[in-house]
Amino acid sequence: MKKTIVAVAIAAVLPWSAASRADTDIDALRAEFDQKFKALQADYEARLKALENRLETAEIKADNAQQDAAASAAPPPVSAGTFNPEVSLILQGGYLNRAGGEHPITGFMPVEKHAPVDRGLTLDDTELVFGANIDPYLRGFADLTVANDKVNVEEAWFQSLNLDYGLTVKGGRFLSGIGYQNERHPHTWDFADNSLMYSALFGEHLVQDGVQVRWLAPTELFMEVGAEAAKGQFFPGSEVGGDRNGVGTWAAFAHVGGDVGASNAWRAGMSYLRARPRGREAFLTDVGDFAELTSFSGTSKTWLGDFV
Repeated sequence: MKKTIVAVAIAAVLPWSAASRADTDIDALRAEFDQKFKALQADYEARLKALENRLETAEIKADNAQQDAAASAAPPPVSAGTFNPEVSLILQGGYLNRAGGEHPITGFMPVEKHAPVDRGLTLDDTELVFGANIDPYLRGFADLTVANDKVNVEEAWFQSLNLDYGLTVKGGRFLSGIGYQNERHPHTWDFADNSLMYSALFGEHLVQDGVQVRWLAPTELFMEVGAEAAKGQFFPGSEVGGDRNGVGTWAAFAHVGGDVGASNAWRAGMSYLRARPRGREAFLTDVGDFAELTSFSGTSKTWLGDFV
């Protein structure tokens, strides 16, 4: 009986010892795992923080390098003062297919350069343009045209800069500010020839040798007025009429305009021109198709209205 009790006791103790030892091993493994996991987590966070610092430093250096490169390697801004003086060459050519001969405008005096005369492939006026700021107060400009193996001075003037009260003064040879299109050169026209009324009244455009004064109003609506006093040797004046000590041609104009939406605009204007030609000659054709030389001396007045 005693032997049996001892055997049962030993059998009961052995499983308890094995279970205790297993629990101890699991706790040790768990503690070791927790310790290694915390170490790995700390190492990972340290590496991630270091990587973020390096990335931030690299971005700062890249931005600084980009700004330095842009400041040192960027081309200079394009402006009117890139060259001094500014120089441009404008070549014009075209193909003209029409009936030959002159095409006078009925009821108007024939004026030089009503429309292109040559047919077929043609080389129109070639323009050589110079311009520069003389100093902070003056700007100079010259436009030379080459046509029919001749060089003509289309424009040559000085213009004031930075005057007070919206004033601008121009002196020399210039395209008059009357009308809408008169100041535009042929290469800026919308079509190959000029508008009919400009061709009838001035040929290509009215050129003045004199002085022009403009005033631009300090308003949101575009408003300007101007006046011109010139020698008056160009049509509707005459060479003889321009041979005087005084003024042969007077002109005045006013323009208003504004924007319509984001991509449209309008402009309206009124202009007045008074010329005093003497001995202005022209060949006029009568009803019998005979050309007669006529001469006019007196006062020529022209009113113009424009709207675009």
